[in-house]
Amino acid sequence: MPLRPPLVAFHPAAPRPPQRRRVYCPSCRHGFDISRRAVTVRCPRCTHPLAFDDLRLDGQVQGDVTTMGHVELGDTASVRGRLTCGALTTAGRLDGDTVVYGTLALLDTAKTHGRLTARALDAQPGTQCEAYVRITPDPGPPPTPRPPTRTLEKMQPADKPPPRHGLPRVVPKV
Repeated sequence: MPLRPPLVAFHPAAPRPPQRRRVYCPSCRHGFDISRRAVTVRCPRCTHPLAFDDLRLDGQVQGDVTTMGHVELGDTASVRGRLTCGALTTAGRLDGDTVVYGTLALLDTAKTHGRLTARALDAQPGTQCEAYVRITPDPGPPPTPRPPTRTLEKMQPADKPPPRHGLPRVVPKV
């Protein structure tokens, strides 16, 4: 009896996209992988709790908003305060410090003021952005400003040695 080929061919299943995503802790900046379906998790380094709620804001918000999920600001949205999130898409008004651990997307009707820190920036033509913008692979709190330099009135003249404040003066013998 001759062998016949099978009528149904078995093919391996198509590869599935990775079920994990990379997140960063806002308090210690430690990066780690979590499940894509996770809603809350604690940082393995500092045990800070992280929430991954996705938000859509269309009204006025005053205060701090913190989530490691995606935040979307509508055309009528106005946020005044500190915003920390995993990704941000804004078409509304944003005033204050913003730290985005993913992509910051500014749509054509967006108006931003303050400090923006993000891993990546996507700005459409027509965006109004009057802010200090910092794009870095390690987002975190904005850098602290340097102390002001001394003015000329407070500097010592070049011919006069600086005061020794009670220390004995040692003169080498020749």
